[in-house]
Amino acid sequence: MVGALLNASFGSLTELILFTLAIRKGALNDLILYSLTGGLLNDMLLIPGLSMIAGGVKHKEQRFNPVAAGVGSLLFFVAIIGAFSPSIFYKAFGGYTQSCVGCVDTIINGTVTQVCSQCHYTQVDMDSDPLFVNGVAYLIYVTTALLPVAYIIGLIFTFRTHSHIFVEDESGEGEDAPEWSIGLSAGIMVVSILTFGLIAEDVVEIVESVLVELGVEQSFLGVTLIALTPAATEIANAVRFALVNQISLSVQIGAQSAVQVALVQMPCLTMIALAFSSGEGAFHLIFPNLSIFAVTLAVFTFNYISTDGTTNYFVGCVLVIMYVLLIAAFYFVPGSDHHVPPPPH
Repeated sequence: MVGALLNASFGSLTELILFTLAIRKGALNDLILYSLTGGLLNDMLLIPGLSMIAGGVKHKEQRFNPVAAGVGSLLFFVAIIGAFSPSIFYKAFGGYTQSCVGCVDTIINGTVTQVCSQCHYTQVDMDSDPLFVNGVAYLIYVTTALLPVAYIIGLIFTFRTHSHIFVEDESGEGEDAPEWSIGLSAGIMVVSILTFGLIAEDVVEIVESVLVELGVEQSFLGVTLIALTPAATEIANAVRFALVNQISLSVQIGAQSAVQVALVQMPCLTMIALAFSSGEGAFHLIFPNLSIFAVTLAVFTFNYISTDGTTNYFVGCVLVIMYVLLIAAFYFVPGSDHHVPPPPH
């Protein structure tokens, strides 16, 4: 659990550095939102899925601690309520503007009437929408304050009051004793993060040119490359532990990372946006509809597989296929200038 926590914490720091610079730069808000979405899909579908496939090929069936996984599942439900409630509220009640092309004057029953085609609706700028300024923004601040509280309570439950339920039986094949202490490992990671900070601004600077050169939207680049790069070590570690029949640790690596993204990283981004982003084009934690659907589906799926405590390669294959299907949907997301019909009122 400590290893999974450290792994997730330093991975979140790397992402926060990138996202902070992207918020200051502007014009990359969609990339941030889709990167958060991709990170959650990685943690709840791809990481456990690949681990279960790797472990299931070598071991016919593997068991993990369903109680430990259940704690993460409950925190996931808190996360989607807190993170997505402002988005759903704003999309349901926010203001929209209409734009049409091909308008012509037509005489209908003796009255000149303008008939338009190809009409589209788009939400007004959030910073000029009274509903957002006077309502949704405060709802975001409420969730920003409460989500870290849920995370802290989860840490107390895991490491203090109920740590006994997370103790695993010695069912694995065994690992060599670690050569580094936790302190030394954390120190090495801190140095790595600081070194990464020196090049992070250059990384952000080239993102826009990469988008142009590859001809892809921020949505697809965010859920794939930007989200997968920090998760590479998590995926490698999770698969490695699954191969030695430590599937519980593999599942916890993904769960800890997802919980941190939702309960810590998102509130931090809200506060960072208050400090560095304002005016037109400012960053707001209002997620696209596809992100809400994909992450909610991933949460329910993770919760479902957590109840049994047993897994095999079939379950892993299903999770990975779900991940690929959802990522494929993001590839076809239109550009930011695409307009969609408003929700019914």
